[in-house]
Amino acid sequence: ANINGLAAAGLLTADTVALVPLPLHHAYPLTVGLLGSLSAGATLVLPAGVSGPELAHAMRAAHVTTLIGVPGLYTALLAGIAGQFAGGGMAGQRLFALLLKLSVLIFRLTGLRVGRHLFAALHRRFAPALVRLACGGAHLEPAVAYRLVGLGWEVLSGYGLTETAPILTFNRPGYVNLDSAGRPLAGVVLRIANADDAGRGEVQARGPCVFSGYRNLPDATRAAFTGDGWFRTGDRGYIDGRGYLHLVGRMKEMIVLPDGKNIAPETVEAVYRAHPLIADVAIFEQAGVLCGLIVPDDAAIRARGALQARTLLRDAVAEAGKALPAYRQLRDYRLVRTVLPRTRLGKLKRHLLPARYRAAALDRQPAVADQPPLSEADRALLAGAPVADVWAWLQARFPDRALSPDLSPQFDLEIDSLGWTTLTLEIEERFQIRLSEADIAGVLSLRDLLCAVRDAAARAEAVEDARSRAPQLPMPPGPAGRVVAWLLYALDMLVMRLCFRLKVRGKAELPRAGPVIYVVNHTSYLDPMALAAALGWGRLRQTCWMAWTGFIYAGPLRRLLAGLAQVVPVDPDRRAAQAVRLAGGLLALGRHIVWFPEGRRAPDGTLGPFQPGIGALLLQHDVPVVPVRITGSFAALPPGRAWPRFVPVCVHFGAPCRAVDLVATGEGDSEAARIADGLRRAVAELI
Repeated sequence: ANINGLAAAGLLTADTVALVPLPLHHAYPLTVGLLGSLSAGATLVLPAGVSGPELAHAMRAAHVTTLIGVPGLYTALLAGIAGQFAGGGMAGQRLFALLLKLSVLIFRLTGLRVGRHLFAALHRRFAPALVRLACGGAHLEPAVAYRLVGLGWEVLSGYGLTETAPILTFNRPGYVNLDSAGRPLAGVVLRIANADDAGRGEVQARGPCVFSGYRNLPDATRAAFTGDGWFRTGDRGYIDGRGYLHLVGRMKEMIVLPDGKNIAPETVEAVYRAHPLIADVAIFEQAGVLCGLIVPDDAAIRARGALQARTLLRDAVAEAGKALPAYRQLRDYRLVRTVLPRTRLGKLKRHLLPARYRAAALDRQPAVADQPPLSEADRALLAGAPVADVWAWLQARFPDRALSPDLSPQFDLEIDSLGWTTLTLEIEERFQIRLSEADIAGVLSLRDLLCAVRDAAARAEAVEDARSRAPQLPMPPGPAGRVVAWLLYALDMLVMRLCFRLKVRGKAELPRAGPVIYVVNHTSYLDPMALAAALGWGRLRQTCWMAWTGFIYAGPLRRLLAGLAQVVPVDPDRRAAQAVRLAGGLLALGRHIVWFPEGRRAPDGTLGPFQPGIGALLLQHDVPVVPVRITGSFAALPPGRAWPRFVPVCVHFGAPCRAVDLVATGEGDSEAARIADGLRRAVAELI
């Protein structure tokens, strides 16, 4: 019945050349791939292996027209294509993303697939004859399906179970709704049982493809069917006005919270998985709340600054959760860097999630005897000098951990930005190897760190590199620059006073001479403008700003403005020690410094934790530090908003304090951390 239904739908014909890279002991590839192809007289291609190069070779060599796959295969295909365009630089990535969005939009509006023309070179290189992608075995996320269509392929997905041999519904050619599981095959009848007010309930089926029962299991067979003979699929969904089936989750996997709210885990996982920093996620219920395991996307995190990986992931989870109601948001999660447990067809093994979560929560490390054997490449890496010495030192430095090259310094050893500063300084002192910002920016594993050590040593430029990277302090602008800077200041003052009704408090308490540090909360791009207007031209001329390299040097205009404003480009996320050294050099010259100790804009407008770098600076330089609180700027221009609201902004200067006072008021594992926390408390008290 399945084979006849698929033939009637036109999935496979005598002209089809179908590639089936799936194990044939599963119902989906057996029925659709093998038997369906043979019944239709199609050409069946079985690849030599399932690696990317082997599949690509099979598609080119056999002139494959149809690929029969599962969601995991198509997700990997998209990632590989995106990676190829990423190699062309930022301009290539942006052009690819723009053309893909345009192609998807045209398909949504007209039903036309123009991606085959927009990405003609991709099709010629990858699989020139491939036109159709069939998907089954698990749910294909609509976002993935639309991207595949945007690239120019026809995507046909369906739904069924092993008990239904296996197809019940199918998005057939010419009648595709990628947001659904398709319409029933010929002879299949569906109904929604025990539907709620939204029409959602259990999907039940009848038809010639439905099995008659489980062999020698009469009790299981009775439980699988209703009293009037309908098969209980165990899936929850609804049927729209055009007859398309929409699935919202498994009945057995449905999470029921203590207050009675039902949550389909797949829908929540799809929201979190859509964030670019999250590669995979699995959720379950524990003690009445949603918990989860999250696999970071290493490549995306490296691009954003690997040394702040934990902070980036925390922000990513919070940002993704904003799209969900409060009861469907993750309340607790653990970061893991291993593949989540799945079947060969890509379905999560949900019964294993709690144990994986508990193991991650306990930070359980495998014993040395349980460690997987080192690869040839890792053995060669660890055998060479000076990597062997650094590896021995790391093992001695972390005696209670079973180190392996795959271990993550951020996730497994919990090394934060200050810890990286200490670690890299120790490597420099012990082994005369200086790791540059570029060397450590992409470090997400001990293997990455050891490779960085090897490469830095091979350059044999440690001493020369140290001299060449001496702090480059900003030069004051010349006469013409000072005129332009004053005009910009006057414009800033006018805008802040007229548009944002700037108020300044506590300015009378500011030190009149000598070096000083202004420690400021950061919620908006308006913060520097508000602070500059509040300081006044006299103090502003003596002030340097410690600012993130990625934002300041994003274009020639920003570089020009940075020079006029005496901005010092640093990347505290990647090399906190550099920021401390540069700031120390400025203080020695008697300059004023603006320091944003949160290291980022607060995504929700609240005061975040202060990074300990400011504490390390004050331990080395006993100068007055002024806590500053800016309010109103988040309401005016929060992250993600392109145009500001004209609401009042206030800059409140606190009383100057010293490191010795802050150590006594703050909390933390080190003096630097206590100083930073003491400053945070001082800023928090300003209202």
